[in-house]
Amino acid sequence: MKNLLLGALVALPSLAGAYEVDDKLDITIALRGLLSYGDFSNAVDPYGQPLGTTTRGAGIVDLEIDYHPTDRDTLFAAIRAASGNALNDIGGVELAPYADPLEKELRDINGSGRSNLLEAWYKRGFELPGDTSLALTAGIINAGDYLGENEFADESDTQFMNEVLETSNIDMLSYSPGAILQLERGQWSFDLVYTQSENEEGSRFNWVSGQLGYQVETELGEGNYRLLAFSSDDAFLNADETRDDERFQGTGLSFDQEFGEIFGGFVRILWAGDNAAVEFNRLVSGGVNISGRAWGRARDNAGIGYAYVEGPPGSDLRIANVAEAYVRFQVTSRLDVSLDLQYQENTVRAQADGADEGEGDAGSQADPTDPSAWIAGLRVNLVF
Repeated sequence: MKNLLLGALVALPSLAGAYEVDDKLDITIALRGLLSYGDFSNAVDPYGQPLGTTTRGAGIVDLEIDYHPTDRDTLFAAIRAASGNALNDIGGVELAPYADPLEKELRDINGSGRSNLLEAWYKRGFELPGDTSLALTAGIINAGDYLGENEFADESDTQFMNEVLETSNIDMLSYSPGAILQLERGQWSFDLVYTQSENEEGSRFNWVSGQLGYQVETELGEGNYRLLAFSSDDAFLNADETRDDERFQGTGLSFDQEFGEIFGGFVRILWAGDNAAVEFNRLVSGGVNISGRAWGRARDNAGIGYAYVEGPPGSDLRIANVAEAYVRFQVTSRLDVSLDLQYQENTVRAQADGADEGEGDAGSQADPTDPSAWIAGLRVNLVF
């Protein structure tokens, strides 16, 4: 895999391309490479075998087609192909070191039978009186683009890579059929998102989310402040098999603020009910963004972030602490290279519950069998 990945990276300049066919049609191709080294402690792979150190990679090709037949209409499609899963499928720790879909996740997306096609939607915009605009979108959508987004922690291809720093699980239904209503008036915005997907038993369920946003410009710089809420219907992945009448509901906050030309900060908070079989339902994360102006390269940037996560009773994960730092160098207008370092420490529920039966409190003392990992990564993007 390493030889294949390195060969793909060397070939990037000759393979990538993009075309602005005319002022209505843009076609973008991006080639991406990941190479990750993991050093695991007290961890096992999916087959129960001890997991120590390992290196894995992935190569990605992204294709985006953006067509604007009029000033108010947009047709968009996003296709991704990947070879390899980096460290996402080897077990060891519960939270994925890379948030976006790789080879495994690109097959039978959300149980739809569809592969590789991530988004395909139509959007229509409307101008309303009083500096107000309305947009309606329908198709296969990425809910994470409209809920809990963040200027400094929202894109695993260029910012933080770990799933709990890149976003939160409110966009777990991304790449599903749905519709979006977007309303903007001055500095205020409101997004209403509906998606439909399929649970593990093959039953369809509905998901509705709303977000109120406010953007402010001060002497410090731009700030974005978002409040969101979401709810499923009672067919969603209920953790208690004896009940089928509970909705999965929650709320969240996402803030980002510039502090001058060099520094920026972000905070995310997510709280959701305990009744659903999801990986985590409590999240507090935050961090800083550092502009490359600090070292004389304005197009570079670096990020340092931390996330505290709790899982519901139905999850294998009880508590996780995740820290990540990266630095991204914009080598040319098309090529960027990032160095990334992550640390993840998990308290696994089965082990914690066992500790509760003995002496001490598992919530207040470390369990020596809880897994942890140091993960170092190299990320390369060539985008046209």
